[in-house]
This record gives sequence, C-alpha cells and structure tokens, in this order.
Amino acid sequence: MPKPRVLVICQYYLPGFGGGGGMWTIRNLIERLSDCFEFYVLTSDWDGPSKPLPDSVVRDSWTTLGPARVYYASKGFISTRALHTVIEEANPDAIYLNSVFAGLTRKYLGARRRRAVRRIPTLLSPCGELSAGALSHKKGKKRSYLAMARLLGLFEDVVWRATTDAEVPEIENAIGRELDIQVAPDLPPSDIVPDLAFGDKPEKTAGSVRLIFASRIAPKKNLKFLLEELSRISLNGIRLAIVGEVEDRDYWRSCESRIDELSEQIEIQVLGGVSNEELLELMKGSHFFVLPTLNENFGYVFLEALAAGCPLIISENTIWSDVARRNAGFVILLSDEKGWQDALASALAMDQEAYRSMSLAARAMAEEWLADPGHEAAMVKTLEYVIAKNERSRGQH
Repeated sequence: MPKPRVLVICQYYLPGFGGGGGMWTIRNLIERLSDCFEFYVLTSDWDGPSKPLPDSVVRDSWTTLGPARVYYASKGFISTRALHTVIEEANPDAIYLNSVFAGLTRKYLGARRRRAVRRIPTLLSPCGELSAGALSHKKGKKRSYLAMARLLGLFEDVVWRATTDAEVPEIENAIGRELDIQVAPDLPPSDIVPDLAFGDKPEKTAGSVRLIFASRIAPKKNLKFLLEELSRISLNGIRLAIVGEVEDRDYWRSCESRIDELSEQIEIQVLGGVSNEELLELMKGSHFFVLPTLNENFGYVFLEALAAGCPLIISENTIWSDVARRNAGFVILLSDEKGWQDALASALAMDQEAYRSMSLAARAMAEEWLADPGHEAAMVKTLEYVIAKNERSRGQH
C-alpha cells in the first residue's frame, strides 16, 4: 500500500538556515516521519526574509532534497495557476501549513476559498504566531488579516495544530471557539551533539562567563532588553556572542547603539546568521544560553542549547520553564529586572563545580526530551486524523 502523501507549504526551507524554528520543525517532521508519509514541500527560494537561496537551487520545478520532493517558487511568489499545478502534481492526501501569516499560506487559503485549487484536508500550525506576545508586534496588520480571514471563511474546515495544551486557548482567542484543534509537539531531531562530554565545555571560573544569544534579531526576541540588563551589572569577565539574522533593521539599529555603549566593558561578538552546525559548535563553546523572549511556541534553539550543555537564562514566555526546577537554568519574569540582573550575576560568579552540575542537568534534560517516543506518535496521529476526517471531501471543488 502506498504511503499517504503530505504537501507541506512553508515560507522557508533547506538548504537555508535563516528561516527560524519553523523551518527546523519541517525538516525534523520529514526526516522522522518519512517512513510513514511521502512528503512534498512547496516553499520560497529565500533564506529567511533578507536574502535568496544560492543560484544552485533549482527554481519552479520539483527537485529532490533528502527524503522529500521540493518546489522552490522563484522570487518567493507563486501564481494561482502554478499553485494549482503544484498541488495536482503532488496529489497530496493532506496539506500542512506551517504559518498563519506567511505569504504562501495566505495564497493557498485564498485560492482554496475561491475553489481555484482542489479542496484537500488541511492542517494549519500557527507556530506561536497567535500568542498575545506575537500578536502585539505589527498588531494592526495581523488583527486586520485575521478579521478578514474569518469574515471570508478562509479557515473553514481547517484542522488546527497546537504544539502544547497552553497554545489551544491562544488559537481560540485569536480565531474562535468552534475549532478543531489537535495537540502534537514539534518534533526534535533524533539526536543533537550526540557525543558531547562535559570536557568539551570551556572551563568555568568565578568572575568569567561566556553567554550566547541566538535568534532572529527582532523585537519579539528582546535582545535590547538583555543588553540593557547587562549594562546594569558589573561587566568585567563577560563575553557575549550574538548570533542571528537581522529581521528588523530599525530594531537592530537600536541594539547597535547599546552594543557601542557596552563595547568598552564587555567583549561582544556579532556573528550574524550561521549554519546549524556552526551554531552548535558556538553553543558547545559557551557557558549559558540567554534569550529574554516575549513569546516562544517551542523553540528548537532552547533544546539545542540544552543538548550542548548550555543551561538557559530565559523569560517566563517559553515551554522550558522546568529548567529552573531541574537545575538546568534560570527562568525570570520580564517584569523582574532585578531578577535578571541577579541571574546574570550568578552566572558570572559561578565556579566550575557548580557549573558542572548545572551543565550536566541541562544535557540530561535534552536527552530525556529527545528520547520521548510520544512526540512522534502524536504527530503521526494528528496527520492521520486530518486525512481520515476529511477523506470524503477529496476531489470536490
């Protein structure tokens, strides 16, 4: 019996690395579930919002990448006619949308509503975009689109995917109460830094610490807040690596002014976007991962940091709050500025023995998460549910 086919529509995909956590969600989904499903991917030819993929990437036709067939739409755009052709060629049993607001998602939902493409069972994963924190950025534009989408029925018969139970009310508050919502966690890779030993980490001496911030440079990720809190403690001995593509240039300029003010007291490296392999090496060479995010849906980068033996220093707005109980990091309310200063000072003052205990706890927490078979089973169940629920609607226009 042939495997069910799933067409994933996502704005960014490999071989890029600037697409954020949503891109890694899809990569892991395909790599881990390709024995159960046949995957096709429709994506743009951009590596994140700021630059195109290399010229070597084949545009506007199907190509093979790993276990999936991939269609890269040139200039990040696809016409309704081409979208119809792509869907017919893939002939999927289900369509998986990896964003509410991405251009390709809006294109598909609009074409689906106008019946310009065949009606196919559709799963929509908002990837944390409907949380209060995420909706607060560009609020007017997002709220207007959601109101229009509800009015036009763009979400009719869509099955929604929440990554945690906590995301269910976020989706309901933004879209409505009468929704079909399934809960399935994001899939991690099968392993991350599999051969890590504590001896691979840099020595930790009291009064010296290596911090790493790794995320897109945008208001949601709150880099400026981190820089401001660093400016309020004794800075001698602190090294900070800033990794990530600039998504919001105005915001980055405000961060740069803070960096300039700190540069005489703290060693700051601005590394821009790096490959996943390079990021993991940077994390192995760091003591703590710091991200005072306004909101995070899952956040592969947290799991990667833990796997690299980096305890977390994070806000309350993630699913990783258990690190505090597990001695694998610090969780501080964004409203508690003194708490942030104390946590950063504690990381700076920590000696090798205390750090070893925390680093090993971080690694153990990641290994436990990666080994949990329930994540994969939940995702398989969700995709099978979508296909089965809407089976009779296939072929209708």
